[in-house]
Amino acid sequence: MSMRRTEHPLTVLIVDDEPAMLRTIARSLERRGHRVHAAQTSAQAMELAQAHALDAALVDLVLGEEASKESEPAGFELCRRLRALPVPPTVVTHSGQPPEAVYIESLRAGAVAHLQKPTLPDQLEACLWAHCVRRQEESSRPPPPFPLQIADGTVCFRGKLFPEVRGCELHALEVLLDHCDQFVSTAELHEALDSGSDEAARQTVYRARRQIGDQGEIIVKERAGFIIRYRSKK
Repeated sequence: MSMRRTEHPLTVLIVDDEPAMLRTIARSLERRGHRVHAAQTSAQAMELAQAHALDAALVDLVLGEEASKESEPAGFELCRRLRALPVPPTVVTHSGQPPEAVYIESLRAGAVAHLQKPTLPDQLEACLWAHCVRRQEESSRPPPPFPLQIADGTVCFRGKLFPEVRGCELHALEVLLDHCDQFVSTAELHEALDSGSDEAARQTVYRARRQIGDQGEIIVKERAGFIIRYRSKK
């Protein structure tokens, strides 16, 4: 009986310290047309993850040689390290524990799902494929328009025009927008605004925020400056 091959192959990293389990899962995915990289330790897993563009990773939570009674299972830390990569893969965890026992901890570590061993090939493929396709669809959507814009010397915030914002306050917003998602120190603002002092520059930004009704959600106060960034409301 021939095994169905997928029309949407994924590149998958399998991490499990049980050689038999590792071979079984890897072969089942390869027979379905997926590209598989296999690792038995966190170190091997990170080497492979940094060397290959991964769509997904299946991580065994309890890596025996790295387990410690005093710490959490090594798989959680590996999940966090994989999710911290510049282009992180979709991560699914598995272990002998039932999902309800480790589901929340897995999500907190960056996983999208947890499967209980023995991991069935159909169940695993469906889980990986569903989450990867969803991520690809989300990444292909155009980003929402930035809520703060300045055109022809007029400020628009969340679709409302604020023609009364002029002078130093307008200039401060322009400086921050020119460095969107980057930290701008009060010293840099002071120099750009020629405001007389760092404190004067800081107060100028505060006035601009009040004028457009921003409560620090978009223009965020940092320790020694500001950063302008979009935070979607939930």
